[in-house]
Amino acid sequence: MPEHWMAQAVFGAAIGLVTALISVRIALHRFYREKWWEKRLEAYSKLIEVLSEMDIVLTVAKAKERNPQIADAFGSHSVDEMPALMIRFRQVHAFCGLLMSKAMNQLAQDLSKALPASALDFEAARRTVSEAIIRANEIARKDLRLPSLT
Repeated sequence: MPEHWMAQAVFGAAIGLVTALISVRIALHRFYREKWWEKRLEAYSKLIEVLSEMDIVLTVAKAKERNPQIADAFGSHSVDEMPALMIRFRQVHAFCGLLMSKAMNQLAQDLSKALPASALDFEAARRTVSEAIIRANEIARKDLRLPSLT
């Protein structure tokens, strides 16, 4: 009789150990998946933030071009910021490219090629950047499985 009780205790402990190992493995997998999602969210956010800054600079540059008297109303925003923003955009893309989808990487590459050609035409550059922001948001929502705004 004592041997039967001992066998049940060992069997119960073994089942408990296996259950604990499986639970830890599942929890760690979920933790790593969530951390990966957070890193991807941060990467997409940084890229869209730089694009938004470009959009503001180009919008202000166009407004100043139309009416130079309103230059003071826009503060420090100047088209002179565009080269630095382009560098920052390329850095964000280079550092975060591994976290982004193929579609987002393609968008960033296409924008890097398109912007230098249209940098002197503020309206065309602003339109290009605005379209890229919309597309980047769509791609990010899909890749991160966020709910659609529409």
